[in-house]
Amino acid sequence: MLDPLSGEFESEQIGSFFSFAKATDEFGVSLIGEARIPKRNQVLCETLLKMYERRELNFSFEILVNAMEERNGVWVIDAAEGNELIGMAVVTTPAYPEATA
Repeated sequence: MLDPLSGEFESEQIGSFFSFAKATDEFGVSLIGEARIPKRNQVLCETLLKMYERRELNFSFEILVNAMEERNGVWVIDAAEGNELIGMAVVTTPAYPEATA
């Protein structure tokens, strides 16, 4: 988030995606992303690991949608050509409860 008074971002990139895959599970079809987080920030790594162990590592994501289709009255954004995961953040309360590590 940009602080309008200071002109500085109040967020920090902590890693980057390196792999994506399409997976089918109890939630339907999902786009799964894997990210790397540099180990140089030991406190960050320890915090994320603790959150994961407590099952509290939740995510919010942003996607660029090029194609979607309606299935049984629900609009589905699938892992289609042009649909891209463009951002992700660790959050306290995810929009989708299944958005966890």
